[in-house]
Amino acid sequence: MAASCYHAAVPDETRRSFLDAVLWTSLAATAGACLAPVPFYLLPPADARTRSRAVARKRDALPVGSHCTLMVGSTGAIVVNDGTIRAFDIRCTHTQAPVTWDGKAMRFVCRMHGAVFASTGEPLSGPAKAPLKPLSVEVTSGGDVVVSD
Repeated sequence: MAASCYHAAVPDETRRSFLDAVLWTSLAATAGACLAPVPFYLLPPADARTRSRAVARKRDALPVGSHCTLMVGSTGAIVVNDGTIRAFDIRCTHTQAPVTWDGKAMRFVCRMHGAVFASTGEPLSGPAKAPLKPLSVEVTSGGDVVVSD
């Protein structure tokens, strides 16, 4: 008696379903990877939503021509009095080196490449083309000079 062998063929429908699932899963993963950064692009960073504040010193302790440096959050700041109290990010816009205040000439100087800025932060000479980044200054009723970024 001859033995009968039964070979079950894999139906095309099962193979097609598997390939469809692989295709759609790959497309969904690619779309997810492309769209995942969108919320980070649209929402400002957490540190941009909150402002840092620091008290520089008392108004009376900052006479015309003087300056002081301090940290406002993670930003180095320089506060000057040229008749008006102003504050700037301490970094030169050319190389990010710290600027210093020349109280006699009423200007900022970057010692790295010789950039010179007016007391308003505008570049006067040297390689720097952009002005210093200004910071907000408030003098409270108690006479404190408060700087915020």
